[in-house]
Amino acid sequence: MAGTADDGARPRPSAWTVAAGVALATVAVVAFAFALDAGTTDPSVVELQIAGESDRAEDLLDGAGAGVVADLRAGLRRDDLLVPAYVAAVGFWCWYGGRHLRTRRARRPAALMAWAVAVAGLADLVENRALRALVDAGGSNDAAAVVATAAAIPKWTILVVAVPLAAAIMLNAVLRLGRRRLRRTARAPLSRLPSFPASEVPERPPTPADGVDGADQFARHMLATPPKATGPAGPLGVCFSGGGIRSATFNMGVLQVLSATPAPPGLADPEADGDPSFLRSAAYLSCVSGGAYIAGALQMLSRDPSGDGIVVPPPVFAPGSPEEHRLRLHGRYIADTAAEWASAVARVLAGVALNVLVFALVLFVVGRPLGWVQHDLFHLSGDVDDMRTTGAMWAAVAWTLGGAVVLYLLGTLWGGADGAWRRRLERAGLGFLVLGLAVLATVWLLPLLTRLGADLVTSVGRMLPGVDDPAGNESGASVLVVTGAGSLATVALAVINRPAPPPETDAEPRFPTLGKLWSWFVRALPYIAGLLLAVVAALVLAVFTSQAAGRGIRGQGTIFGIGGRRELPAFAAAAGGLALVYLTGDQTRWSLAPFYKRRLGSAFAVQVRDGVAGEREWSGPTTLSRFAQPHPALPELLVCAAANLSDPEAAPPGRRAQSFVFGATWVGGPEVGWARTTDFEAVLRGPSASDGTLLGAMAISGAAFASAMGRHSKGAVNALLAASNARLGVWLPSPRYVAELRGLRPEPPYDDGAPAALPYAGAWTGYRRLPYLLKELTGAYTLDDRFVYLSDGGHYENLGLVELLRRQCRMILCFDASGDDLVSCGTFVEALTLAREELGVEVSIDLSPLAPNATGERPPGVLTKLDTRLSTRSVVCGLVRYADGTAGRLVLAKASLTTTTPATVLAHAARQAKATFPNDSTGDQFFDHTQFEAYALLGHHIATQAVAAVEAGQPDGTGDGPGVGAAQFERA
Repeated sequence: MAGTADDGARPRPSAWTVAAGVALATVAVVAFAFALDAGTTDPSVVELQIAGESDRAEDLLDGAGAGVVADLRAGLRRDDLLVPAYVAAVGFWCWYGGRHLRTRRARRPAALMAWAVAVAGLADLVENRALRALVDAGGSNDAAAVVATAAAIPKWTILVVAVPLAAAIMLNAVLRLGRRRLRRTARAPLSRLPSFPASEVPERPPTPADGVDGADQFARHMLATPPKATGPAGPLGVCFSGGGIRSATFNMGVLQVLSATPAPPGLADPEADGDPSFLRSAAYLSCVSGGAYIAGALQMLSRDPSGDGIVVPPPVFAPGSPEEHRLRLHGRYIADTAAEWASAVARVLAGVALNVLVFALVLFVVGRPLGWVQHDLFHLSGDVDDMRTTGAMWAAVAWTLGGAVVLYLLGTLWGGADGAWRRRLERAGLGFLVLGLAVLATVWLLPLLTRLGADLVTSVGRMLPGVDDPAGNESGASVLVVTGAGSLATVALAVINRPAPPPETDAEPRFPTLGKLWSWFVRALPYIAGLLLAVVAALVLAVFTSQAAGRGIRGQGTIFGIGGRRELPAFAAAAGGLALVYLTGDQTRWSLAPFYKRRLGSAFAVQVRDGVAGEREWSGPTTLSRFAQPHPALPELLVCAAANLSDPEAAPPGRRAQSFVFGATWVGGPEVGWARTTDFEAVLRGPSASDGTLLGAMAISGAAFASAMGRHSKGAVNALLAASNARLGVWLPSPRYVAELRGLRPEPPYDDGAPAALPYAGAWTGYRRLPYLLKELTGAYTLDDRFVYLSDGGHYENLGLVELLRRQCRMILCFDASGDDLVSCGTFVEALTLAREELGVEVSIDLSPLAPNATGERPPGVLTKLDTRLSTRSVVCGLVRYADGTAGRLVLAKASLTTTTPATVLAHAARQAKATFPNDSTGDQFFDHTQFEAYALLGHHIATQAVAAVEAGQPDGTGDGPGVGAAQFERA
C-alpha cells in the first residue's frame, strides 16, 4: 500500500535563500516600526478601518484638528510602503514553507497562505485608498467606510494566521540551517517501505552510502532477518494470542509443554545438542497483549538483572517453580490491595482534573482575544446585546465567498479538462472559500457565540445561591460547566467499562429485554457524553468570549472567581501556564499508561534470585536491544502492537491501523517503516524513554482501551476516552522519523568493525506535547507525524499470526485464547483475511470441529448443562500457500472444552454462575487462584494435543496422522 510520508523530492534550501528571507523580514520589521505611529493618533487608522459606516467615522473624526488629519494622511502613505514589505517577507516565508517543510501535510497550507498574503496586500491597498477618501470627506463618505471595512476584515483574518506562521517557519529554517552547518551532513530522504523477497537482501545492513534507497534496504533486511538455525523444513513459528491475564495464564501452560517436549526430527535444530524442545527449535515467538505478558516475562527471566548476561537454562514457569508461584500470587496485578485500588482511582481522577484544567486554559487563551476582537469590531461599551452586523461586514463576506465562486467557474469554463490552470484556479477558489468562511465566522458566528455566553452567564448565575449580582458571576458559571464536564466524563467511563448483563436466552422475545435495553444504553452513552462534552466546551468558550467582549483588552472584572483582575495580566498568566504545560508536560505521562505499565511490571517483570522470584528493579530499564535479544534456548521475540493511522492511503476504510512490531534488532512495520532498535532507543528522550522498553512494549501490546483502537475505533468513544484521560495508548517516535534523524549524523561503514553512530535526536523528540492530545480528540493520526500512536496489537490482529506468515514460517503453532466465539472463530478468520490482503497468503483449514455441539458424551461428574459447550476437538490443522508458491503447515490450538479436557477444568467450568469459561471477559483482569489454575491447566492440555498433531503429520509430508504436511499441500 502506498504511504503518505515525504517522498524525499524536496530541494534542500541554501544558506543564501535563508539569508535573503531573513533580510526581507528585517526590512518588513523596520517598515512596520516606521508606520507604527499611524496607530497612535486619535482616532487611529485601525479605528477608521473598522468603522463600517459613515456615522461612526464622523463620530471618530468629529473635532479632529488639522494636525490629526495630516498625521492620518501621513500614516496612510507610510502604510503604502509597509504593504509591499510585509507581503514580500511574509509571502516569502510561506512560499519557503510550501517547499521545505518536513511533511506534505504542512507544506500545502503554507503554500496556499503565500497566495493569501498577496490577497491581503491587495486588500490593504484598496483599504488605504478608501480611507483617504473617508478622511478627505471628514467621515461622511458612506461608500468609502464600507469598502475600507470590507477590505480590512479579510486582510486581518489572513495576517493573523500568516504572520505567526511565517515567523515559525523562519525560526525553524534558521535553526535547521545552523544544525546542518554544524554537522555538515545531509538529510536522508524517505521513501515507501515495501516488502522484498529474501533473495534481494543485502549481506550487511545498509548505510547512507548505499544511496536514496537506504530506507528500502532497511525493509529488505528486516523482512528477511536470518532466523535461528532451524530444521530442513524451514523456520518454526509460535504465536500467543491476546486476551489479557486470561491469555497470559493459558499460554503459561503452553510454555510448560513447549519447553519440555522434544521437537520431531523434521523441526529439530540440527546444530543443537541432544533433543531440543519445541521452544528451542522455534525461530520466532510472536505475541499480542496477554500473550506478550507471558512471553515478555519469559524473555526477562532469560536475562540477568543487568540485562548484559543470560541465564542458562532460563526458567520457563514450570509447575511449582518460583516464577509460576509469583504469577499465581499476582493474578490481580492491576490492584491487589485496597491501597492499590485507592491509588488507581486517584490516578484516574487526577488525570481527569488535569485534562479539565488544560482544556480550560486552552479555551481561555483562545476565547479572550476573540472577545477583544468583538469589542473593537462592534464598538461595544459593555453590553454585548448591542452587537450589530453592519452592511460593510456582510460585504466582506460577499466578496470573499463570491471570489471563490468566480474562481471555480473560471476553472470549469476556461481551465481546460485536465490542465494546470484548472487545478490552480480550483486551489485558489478553495482558498477564497476558506477565507470567506473565516470572515463569516468573525462577523456572524462569533457574535452569536458571544451573546450566547452572556445569556448563559446570567442564567447560571441566577441559579447559584448567595450571589448578589448574578450577571457578574461569569467565573462561577465557567467553573460549574467545566466541573460538570469532568464529572460527566468520569461517569461515562465507569458505565462503559461496566459489563452489560447477559442477554436472555429466549429465541424470539416479544419486547426488548432489560439486558438489551442496558446494552443499547451503554452503546449510546459515549455518543451522548461526547456530544455533551462538545456542547459544554462551546459554552465555556462562549462564556470566556463574552467576558472579554464586554470589557475589552484594557478592561477588568472577575476572572476564575477572583475580582478586580485586568484582562491582559490574566491572559498573560493563562498563556504562560499553557506554555509551561506545552514545554514541560508530556500528555502520555499524565494518562493511565504509566500506571498500567507499572502494575503490569509488578507481576510479569520477574527475576529469580537464590530460588526466590521477585519484581525486577526499576532502576535499570528493560531496553529492547538488550533484554529482547534471543536466548540460545529461546525463539526471537516479536511483540505485536497496532499503529493507528487515519490516512486513507495508509490503512483501508474501517481498519485504521497497521502492524507495528517491537524486536531486539528492528522496530516498526511494513507501512510505518522500519528502524534499527538501537536507533529507536537513541531517539527516545525524557518521559518517552521508559515507553520504548520491553516492558513498555508489553504494556502497549495490551493497551486494550485507548483514544484510537484501530478497527474497533468509534469517534465518540475515542474522544471521550481522550477527554477523560482514560487511555492506555502511547505515542512513540515513528520509524520513518527515526530514519530521517539518522541522516542528520554520519555513520561509518559497517564492515570496518567501527560502531555505528546513533541518529541525531534533539530535546523535542522526547515529549509528547499538548498537540498530540488534540490529535487524539480529533482522531488525526497521520503517517508523516514525528510520533505514531500505538495501542493493543488486537486492534490490528489479535493472534500475532500475520507476522509469522510475513516471515514465511513453514510450521506455525497458533495458540488462540482470544475469547471469541467458537462457532465463527472471528479472530482467526480476521487474521487469515489480513494475510490474504497484505501478503497474498492462502490458508486451507476446517474450523468446524471447534464449534461447540451436543456430543452426547458426558464425562463422569460433570453436569448436563456442560454438554452443549463441548467441542469435538481443540486443535485443527491447515495448509498454507505463500505468494511465492512455497507451502507450510498451520496448527491452530483454540481454548475450548472437549470430552478429553481434564476433569478439574470441566468442574470449574460447570461451577460458574455464568457459562463463560474458557472465554471469560477480557475486562476481567482480576483472576483468583481457581481461574488461574483452570486456564493454566487448560493451556497445558491443549498444547499437549497441539504438539501431538505436529508429530502425527510431519512438515516434510511424512506421517499419516491428523495433520497434513507441506508435500501433501503441493500435491493438492
